[in-house]
Amino acid sequence: MAYFLPHLSKQSRTGIPNLTPLKIDGKEYQQWSRHYEWREGIDDLAVHYRRVEQWLLDELKR
Repeated sequence: MAYFLPHLSKQSRTGIPNLTPLKIDGKEYQQWSRHYEWREGIDDLAVHYRRVEQWLLDELKR
């Protein structure tokens, strides 16, 4: 899962799948659902961040 504020959008105006609104502390975020197996003792926040970066790059190629 990744959360975005401001909201994601593509210049091509094509949709991004699996985005849903989520209110956090009175602000409307976009929640982007992506799933992968968390590897205990291997994965950490830095690994998750790199995965989110790759999801964004992959989405731009669509």
